[in-house]
Amino acid sequence: MLLFHIPEGTIIRILYVGVFVSGIAYVTYMEALKILTASKGAMVFF
Repeated sequence: MLLFHIPEGTIIRILYVGVFVSGIAYVTYMEALKILTASKGAMVFF
């Protein structure tokens, strides 16, 4: 019910920021896996 009181433009911006941050985290994790083993990479990022 709270979502109906938030302007539509704000929701779209939040979604864009979430996609951007997720993409940066994914790229960073994949680059780190080139250096680290999978278990060490998981310990660092998760």
